[in-house]
Amino acid sequence: MAHQEEKQRILEAASKRFFGFGMSKVTIDEVAADLGMSKKTIYKYFPSKDDLLLAAVRVNIERVGKEVSGIINSKEPFEKKIAVLLSVIGRQIRRISPQFQSDMRRFSPHVWDEIDTFRREVVIGQLKNLFLQAQKEGFFREDLNVEIFQLVLVNAAQGIVNPQTLADRSFSAVEAYQEIIKVLFTGALTEEGKKHVHLFDAQFEQQLSQRMI
Repeated sequence: MAHQEEKQRILEAASKRFFGFGMSKVTIDEVAADLGMSKKTIYKYFPSKDDLLLAAVRVNIERVGKEVSGIINSKEPFEKKIAVLLSVIGRQIRRISPQFQSDMRRFSPHVWDEIDTFRREVVIGQLKNLFLQAQKEGFFREDLNVEIFQLVLVNAAQGIVNPQTLADRSFSAVEAYQEIIKVLFTGALTEEGKKHVHLFDAQFEQQLSQRMI
């Protein structure tokens, strides 16, 4: 097996374990067993569990970044872009279990900082052009200040969908994400926009509520 392919298999298996069960509850033995390979092979590429965690997070960040950019820069109309984009973001939030978030806060805050920076600067930071498109196509109100709207969305995501806030709350990251989208987009959309941008129907909410590992 080529080294790059072997390394990629390790990262995919580790990502499922880390995001699904947290860092503290995952061992290199478990990752090796999932892959049917020795720990020695894993350590050849990743000297420690911390190194493996950071690499898995960065691979996921790179993949999502490309996916988000592809959606935003496509020629599709706004209502199609936003539905796909919010589903992609929701899917990523679902992948990150409460245990993973708790572990990041306690054991690897530097890793969580990378995730949060990516979410704030790369994902939400690219939305300005999409929102301007929405305004041009009549989905967003003409009097909406897109830059302020973007800043509110960034700060809402940063302030609510994070381990520190969620640790002592009864709602999940997915539920927080749903409410942020509902509150902000209900105020931004025109009446005509609400007829075409189906962000709040039962099927969409069901997709968001089902966490995928």
